[in-house]
Amino acid sequence: MFKFEEIKETLEKYPYNKLMADYEIRQKSNYAKSDEVADEISSFLDFPSYILPFDAFSNLNIYIACLRNNNDFRKIAIIKDLLAKYSYRYSNEILCASQYIDQLQTNDYPQNFFDLIARGLLSIEKITQNGDDFFLETSYGKIKITNPITDVPGDKRRGYCHNVTSDFLISNNNNYYGAYYYIPLPFVGFLEHSVVIDEDNKKVLDFANNSAIDLEIWQKIYPNCSFVISAKDFKTLYEQMMDSYDIALQPALLEEVKRKRTRK
Repeated sequence: MFKFEEIKETLEKYPYNKLMADYEIRQKSNYAKSDEVADEISSFLDFPSYILPFDAFSNLNIYIACLRNNNDFRKIAIIKDLLAKYSYRYSNEILCASQYIDQLQTNDYPQNFFDLIARGLLSIEKITQNGDDFFLETSYGKIKITNPITDVPGDKRRGYCHNVTSDFLISNNNNYYGAYYYIPLPFVGFLEHSVVIDEDNKKVLDFANNSAIDLEIWQKIYPNCSFVISAKDFKTLYEQMMDSYDIALQPALLEEVKRKRTRK
């Protein structure tokens, strides 16, 4: 899909730092806009979300969890109506669940906090654990998330999906593919997220969140894939980038090249 000449032509027009800055600005802007909506909903509910130490959506999530734990069906119904009016994207909750599971597995979340915050995900009715396998009963059907799949520490991978995806692709050639997805944020915008597709086992390997999920389920929930590249092709481009620019290629750069070339 990508040719090195196309990358070179793009870098001749746009410096590497400019491309990466565009990506960072877009990500931060998307998060900020989605969080503004969460803040607005909290104000309608007369819920002072600022008293909690997380972002606006996480604070709203905890509030919903408390209502569900208390079986406050009237307020839950009000919240669901509000979420519908603001075009809430329930699909974001599956990735959230994966992140919460990872935090539990690394002991960043104690079991009681995990049990609480997971209740804030309205599309998920129940989560049970059997060893490293977590079974979710959701509005999308039953989903299994396996965690862990790597021993890379959390601070070296969380928030660094493009780096850990790149690291894996340049080390493994056997029927693995890098894939770049636009994951819906709760209300507006997208999280740009790269994962590895294990074609042999039909799994999506999300190394940033240390989890694996069935490919069919992932594609059903997150159909917005920008590109897929084989590990072999990625490694070739990676080596060409290092030889020519001494820059480590990662999926976000490929996406920026694609975006800039599409605008022609």
